[in-house]
Amino acid sequence: MTLYTRIMIIPWVALALSWLVLAPVQAQTIILQEGESWERGGVQVWCGPPPSSVRPIVITECQFWDDFDRTCLFERRIHRVGSQACVEECQHWDDFSSTCNFETRCDFHPDQGVFVHTRCEQFDDFSRTCEREQARILR
Repeated sequence: MTLYTRIMIIPWVALALSWLVLAPVQAQTIILQEGESWERGGVQVWCGPPPSSVRPIVITECQFWDDFDRTCLFERRIHRVGSQACVEECQHWDDFSSTCNFETRCDFHPDQGVFVHTRCEQFDDFSRTCEREQARILR
């Protein structure tokens, strides 16, 4: 067999072998609704929302109401993801000036599926500032 013949035969043999390997494989389309799963040949696929699309729903309600002016002076925010909830509210309210001196915070971490709730552990009433915050994970 000459070198020219070998060079011409090798691509055709490779093409034939790849056709034999790929011939039994057929494309299949599976449509799943959120929460459904499908399994075949040791491969399991389930449908759920992508992690980046999980965002808290925020609901507001009045925490401090002015009866005279009939207005809300401060709104608390309730963050919800599934059955988890975290509340941002005024932890230290000044009645004299009708202002909030410290608000609690909620940070949602979608990769972990948890809220981190931060509140003031030590508040200085004279300077009206939080001297030490405490964060905890809500599950």
